[in-house]
Amino acid sequence: MDDRLPPLTTLRAFESAARHVSFSRAAQELHLTPAAISHQVKALEQRLQVALFERRPNGLVLTQAGQAYRAAIGDALGLIAKATGRLALPSLEGPLRVATTQSFALFWLVPRLHRFTALYPLIDLMLHADTRHIEVGTGLVDVALKLGTGRYPGLQSTLLMNDAVTPVATLAIHDDIRRTSLRDVLQRATLLEDYTIGANEPWMTWPQWLRELKADRGQGGTRLRFSDSGLVTQACLAGAGIGLARVSFVQQALAEQRLVALAPPRTTEFAHYVVVHPADEENPRVAVFCNWLQAEVTDYLAGLDPVLRQALAL
Repeated sequence: MDDRLPPLTTLRAFESAARHVSFSRAAQELHLTPAAISHQVKALEQRLQVALFERRPNGLVLTQAGQAYRAAIGDALGLIAKATGRLALPSLEGPLRVATTQSFALFWLVPRLHRFTALYPLIDLMLHADTRHIEVGTGLVDVALKLGTGRYPGLQSTLLMNDAVTPVATLAIHDDIRRTSLRDVLQRATLLEDYTIGANEPWMTWPQWLRELKADRGQGGTRLRFSDSGLVTQACLAGAGIGLARVSFVQQALAEQRLVALAPPRTTEFAHYVVVHPADEENPRVAVFCNWLQAEVTDYLAGLDPVLRQALAL
């Protein structure tokens, strides 16, 4: 150890006092008394043989030497803190297995994953996207992203974000609506829907919307039914008809005007949840992935159109 280096305690006391320009505030931060801070600073000044503060009746003032030393010491202590933090962190190298639906993976998660891999290149992320959900706690999946009620017995679920549903179509269909009316177009257009939706999500089915929009089709009209909501969205993008789409799946297409929302969105009964087994909560790869997801959701919600944000009850 270089004998010219002052004791670390004196450097910490000076840096805190210089940052706050106050012995009392430095004492609060370091859980010491103001007298102890003053003593440490005096010891440092004696060691350096330089005055770092001018002690005036109305408070402290950093000398020119003190200002220069504070800048250097602040950088040095910051480097020490970062190096210590890196040593204290467990290794992130290893696999992380994430399961979700094809629709959520395709339209929301995958377009963002490059940011995760850039931040955590040592994590070997494996994404399982299928309508047949592999459950956490089976040893096959570390994190599951689910659309549902959030009630998963024996598992830890955290709300990721709410969602909403709205009828959407291409600009060509929207132009047709502007020439006539939404009611008229709905009575003759091909309606697209996910036939796997249950009765507990009525706004994801056409009968609820047709009643709301007073568009009586009777028993007629063409419909295309799909086994996945993402396929409904893809069919809408292809101009196959008017579909009911989750905002999280079509938000980018709406922003780019590849699709148009034809009615105010309605909040769905289900929301998106991050689900883990309690035994995996301490897994560092699970922790950083869940924290990254929350940060991505914050950015996503901040960029939403105000109408959509209101529908999500944010």
